[in-house]
Amino acid sequence: MKSKIFSAREFFSKLRKETLMDEMAGVSFDRTGIEGLIIFASIASNPHSMSPRIKVFRKNPGKTLSITINDKPQVIAPKLDTVDKLSKGLKAVDISPDELKQVARWIVINKDVLAGYWMGKYMITDEFLNLLKKVDSQYSGINLEDLKFSKNKKEK
Repeated sequence: MKSKIFSAREFFSKLRKETLMDEMAGVSFDRTGIEGLIIFASIASNPHSMSPRIKVFRKNPGKTLSITINDKPQVIAPKLDTVDKLSKGLKAVDISPDELKQVARWIVINKDVLAGYWMGKYMITDEFLNLLKKVDSQYSGINLEDLKFSKNKKEK
């Protein structure tokens, strides 16, 4: 009998269906360089049904921000389509604009690794975590306006 070789994505998709497991890696300050925030990266159950994203929240989880993984990260949840709404949304999740800029920069620095994890490239979470680079906390090259989610833009 031939055994089938699964990719990490296929493996976790099958495992999720069988066990209701959702593979998420919590990434802390030691790997991000961003004090006080936890970033969750996940393997998508169907990576082609939506754009790659991470979730961000304070150490005491409550409301989260979902942010796309690409060269120009955007806040996609909650829907914050203006800078004014973004400012109010950040207050609601207790994340400052400077922290959001740091997260966006961290995404840009690590986008290939994060996207690879999303697509199921890394079977071992430690392998994924060890590839991540910290962000310089003083970096300020991202504008808040760049992080807004465009009005009526449909997600892939």
